[in-house]
Amino acid sequence: MIIQRQEVDQDLTNKLKKIELERQSLVEQLSVAERQLASLQLEKYDVEKTASRLEKDKMSLIKSLDKVSYHIILPADLRQAYINFQRFKLLKTLLFRVLRSRHVIC
Repeated sequence: MIIQRQEVDQDLTNKLKKIELERQSLVEQLSVAERQLASLQLEKYDVEKTASRLEKDKMSLIKSLDKVSYHIILPADLRQAYINFQRFKLLKTLLFRVLRSRHVIC
């Protein structure tokens, strides 16, 4: 009877140790996941900030370009083509900046 009781106690102790090790492993995994989440949130904030700045720059440059284009003495259709070309170049530049900031391209 005593031996049987000791075996049950030993079995329960082993199960408790196993559960404690599993709990410790889960706590470590949670800690890693929390660090990754914090890192991703910071990266998201940086990308949003960069996107906002780029949008402001884009709008400012488009306004400046529109003002300058009115001072260029060209026929209206050529002036509009010039504006469209300059906007295309600007948007291409801004796109590359965004992609570079997101490490999509080097």
